Formats: sequence, C-alpha cells, structure tokens
Amino acid sequence: MVLLIVMGISIFYKFRSEKTPKVNKEEIRILILNGCGEPKLAKRGKKFLEFSGFNVVDIGDTSHDFTETVVADHKYEDKRNALFLAKFLHIPKHNVVYVKDTLMQDVMNVTLILGADYKKYIPDTVRAIQ
Repeated sequence: MVLLIVMGISIFYKFRSEKTPKVNKEEIRILILNGCGEPKLAKRGKKFLEFSGFNVVDIGDTSHDFTETVVADHKYEDKRNALFLAKFLHIPKHNVVYVKDTLMQDVMNVTLILGADYKKYIPDTVRAIQ
C-alpha cells in the first residue's frame, strides 16, 4: 500500500515538473483570414488582437466557408503558439491544428481562420476601436 502511494506521488511530480514550452506573444506572427464572409471581419480581428498586444502580419479571405473558427500553428508540432492564441480567445483545443509550412513560417507562424462562430471569440466592442 505504501509502495503504491509513493509510486503515485512520484508519477504526479514527474508530470508536474514537465515544463510547458514558453511562448512570447510578441514573437507570434498571425495571419487572420475571414472564413465566413462577414464584411471587414479580418480587419476587426486584426484591430482586436493588435490592441491586445499581438503581432498581426496580414489579413485576407478564404475561398471556403468555415462553420467553426480554427487556429493553425505552422512552426511547432506541439502547437504552442496556436494554443496560446486559442487560450486567449477562448477557442477550444480541438479547433487548434498543426499545419507545417516551412516556406511561410518566417513571415507568419499562426493562422487564425474566423468561422461563422466568430462572435464567440471576437467581441462586438471591436467596432469601437476601428
């Protein structure tokens, strides 16, 4: 019984001591794409994220409609940068993906595609800071 408790505590401390990779939000370079056709949505998202201290390098539109907002990390397989942005915006982890893009990762390393559910993540108050 004591052995099981000791093993449990050691496993707990092993997982607890594993460090989460450090993320510096100023180093995250974001491409925002309007994935739902809402006029000026990418621009609104850009204003909101820049106001919050993020580096948005470009905006645009997708050629397909997205029902859900997606965040893609193009640099790290562990998705650390995309997860950081997703956590800030309260986007669920299952909407965060890794898409390797070695050609563009020096220019932008995260893509935020704003889907039809964007109102959950980009506040209406963004209109006030435009």
